[in-house]
Amino acid sequence: MRYYTSIIYEKSKNLDRLVNELFEYVRTKNPKLTLHKEKINMTRLLQQLAAQYIPELKANRMEARLSLPGREVWLYADAEKLVRVYENIINNALRYGADGKWLDIRLQEDEKGICIEIKNYGKPIPKHSLPYVFERFYRADEARTEEGSGLGLAIAKNIVELHQGEIWVKSDESGTAFFTLFERENIDER
Repeated sequence: MRYYTSIIYEKSKNLDRLVNELFEYVRTKNPKLTLHKEKINMTRLLQQLAAQYIPELKANRMEARLSLPGREVWLYADAEKLVRVYENIINNALRYGADGKWLDIRLQEDEKGICIEIKNYGKPIPKHSLPYVFERFYRADEARTEEGSGLGLAIAKNIVELHQGEIWVKSDESGTAFFTLFERENIDER
């Protein structure tokens, strides 16, 4: 009896998580969602995210490699929502890129704006799946047996677009890289 009770409990937790993610997806789809923008030190935010994921990275036999400017890079944005973007991308990398050992996090700033790249070296996303990875409930064929709602990257895309940013993915045999770009007008230089 305990066995069945634990199965029901786990299924109910998964359903609760799915409902919460679906609610968040719908909320982030609303263009009138209020963003609580503030000046964010993106260099520090990415360092903290990498540190936060050390236990999960170790459990997946992965290590984070950071490539950050030697100075602070600022962005005017909603910190809580941006953290969610990068958590979703990193969780995706942990789930599907663990056999690649490395998780690279790179921050670059140029005349166009701030570009953040998060790359893993696991199996590539099939070319036919690339146009759909940011759609809700979409998961590449090989990933369907893995746990996940198929909402994380759709939520990330919605949040980036609420900040007037861009998000895209490149994937081939050398790895899978997710990019976010925030244009110059959202950058606050100190």
